[in-house]
Amino acid sequence: MNLIKQPNHWTCAAACVCMLTGTTLEEFYVYCGHDGSEDVQPTKKRPFGKRCFSCRELYGYLLSHDMTIGWGCVPGEGFDPRTQTLSVDLERLPALVDVMSVRPDVVHCVLWDGKRIIDPHFPENKLMPDDYTVIGWWPVTKLWPDDLMPLRQKP
Repeated sequence: MNLIKQPNHWTCAAACVCMLTGTTLEEFYVYCGHDGSEDVQPTKKRPFGKRCFSCRELYGYLLSHDMTIGWGCVPGEGFDPRTQTLSVDLERLPALVDVMSVRPDVVHCVLWDGKRIIDPHFPENKLMPDDYTVIGWWPVTKLWPDDLMPLRQKP
């Protein structure tokens, strides 16, 4: 897997998706038709005023590379990571992981590769989920060709 460092504050999820698919951010931008930098709410501070990328763009890109998002686990109100665990087979499935950023009220996306966390802000660091406040876990699976048959057949 090629490590990708996010070039700005709004491309963490895009960088994670590109690492999973073995592609570049430039290829992702071409797929989406934009680079996420458009100021859609210019009065807000970065990255809040940027267009960023939608779940549809991120998931669509994964699907275009024969990958899909599995079930997600979003801990509810009162979730205490010290006493509760997420029931995910960490040894087997890569995952997109939503974590709290060091910046207040900001969610950040990192990648679980099955062994460690890869943070696109610091891709050279080898981190574990305990190093973050995890708020969402989205396993990614590779689809078998037979799984895609209905999507590829013409009506």
